[in-house]
Amino acid sequence: MHIIADAAKFEKSTKGTKGQTYDEYKRLIAVIRKSSDEEGSQSRDSGVEIAVSEPATADKESSGADCVEDAEEALQSWMLDPVRRKTPKKHRQPSLQDYYSSRTHFFELDISKQDELCAVELDASSELKRRIAKLKPEITLPKYIRDIDVPWFDSRKLTVLAGSASPPPYHPTQVRCEETGETLFFKAVDSYAPQSTKRELWHLNRIAQPDLADKICAPRLAGFVADSTSKTRAIGFLQQNICGDPTPLTGMLRAAVPHSKRAAWASQANEMVKVLHQHDIIFGDAKADNFLVDKHDKLWIIDFGGSWTEGWIDPEIKETVQGDNMAMEKITNALHDPVANVEGGASEASESPRGSKVHESSQGVKRKASEPAPENSEDDQDEESHQHRNGDTKKHKPAEDEEDEDEEEEVAREETPPSDAEEPEVVPTPPKRRKSKQIENQAAERYCYCDSPSAGPMVGCDNPDCERQWFHFYCAGLKRSPPEDVPWFCRDCTQ
Repeated sequence: MHIIADAAKFEKSTKGTKGQTYDEYKRLIAVIRKSSDEEGSQSRDSGVEIAVSEPATADKESSGADCVEDAEEALQSWMLDPVRRKTPKKHRQPSLQDYYSSRTHFFELDISKQDELCAVELDASSELKRRIAKLKPEITLPKYIRDIDVPWFDSRKLTVLAGSASPPPYHPTQVRCEETGETLFFKAVDSYAPQSTKRELWHLNRIAQPDLADKICAPRLAGFVADSTSKTRAIGFLQQNICGDPTPLTGMLRAAVPHSKRAAWASQANEMVKVLHQHDIIFGDAKADNFLVDKHDKLWIIDFGGSWTEGWIDPEIKETVQGDNMAMEKITNALHDPVANVEGGASEASESPRGSKVHESSQGVKRKASEPAPENSEDDQDEESHQHRNGDTKKHKPAEDEEDEDEEEEVAREETPPSDAEEPEVVPTPPKRRKSKQIENQAAERYCYCDSPSAGPMVGCDNPDCERQWFHFYCAGLKRSPPEDVPWFCRDCTQ
């Protein structure tokens, strides 16, 4: 359903009525605007996609909507109410294709002479259809993503079992494959930020390799999802489903949770991020919400789409080792002493503090993960202290006049995701340079298929017009530098 609320139309229809319906609409809008202005440009914690059985609606009276989240939910319920009276309930579980490609009903809200909100169904104009078409998630996957050895799933054969409204809008999360009976987690692609999806797919494939699979506890990549039988355009991808309604680590930042468990999770989280860094992988959006605790108290790491969240990472060091380490230090502090390091921690709220931010300063004890616990403290229960990387990783920048060296460097591991660029047709030209060494770089420079700063040994494409220029050995499929007298071209330029 696509529902339109026009304030000008309300104002016109309200003449001759008490105006209470229009006043409620204006009140809700005012609360949303006020709260949004107070938040400014601060991003919200993305949370995790906890399965629920139906879209979230406001159970509370709209008069109680005194924050932006409550007001948005109350406004949604207010707009849906007259439409619910017009649409019959459906009980059949839809397929993913049904969910994203079903017929759309268009409504415009109005206020009757009795001062009641009513809905008038509209004809589906080309403009309205265009709006809906833009909402459907779908991107074209480049060849280096399509080459990942996982199957493609037909959206018609995936039944939606559950969904989530966090983050909004409401979307499918759990699906059942009708061919195998397996329940999987579905994540839609981001049509407006396809690079985030490509980054996550690249990282999920990387951490599934033998050298990382037993060290990083992350849901495995199960396959790509497309409408019908497409093998290039995906609406989402499937991951291993974590059973038992996993809880974000944010919900465990409470003193009521046994310290031994919190200490174990701090140790495990730091160790996983440390291993990522050892393999030149930046986690990116490190925060407590991107760790999940399952019903067996096992810790999982999720969401490799990159970006950052205010309150956990300073913007100037986003998507760097330093940024990861900053967030992990805050997570460690919050787990060891949630009362001092989490907003609202002292109140021991029973609900998960979604989006809670670690205080910039507090009177409680803070320490880095590498620092030992004070004597005679609860932290003596920890068997070992886990150290962060110091964030002083080398940055590299290719230079035309640098000499070749380190020809026998070991494989460099991927750091960040494949680039957003498709595979252009470029005519290769004679060799112009070859550098395959660890070379100086500034953080702003991006190279390789993974669109990331250089790290470890890299090889230069011999096409002088190459868009990416430099490539990590791992991303290029190399273990050592190609022979100096043999031209080397990247996948794009080889076309």
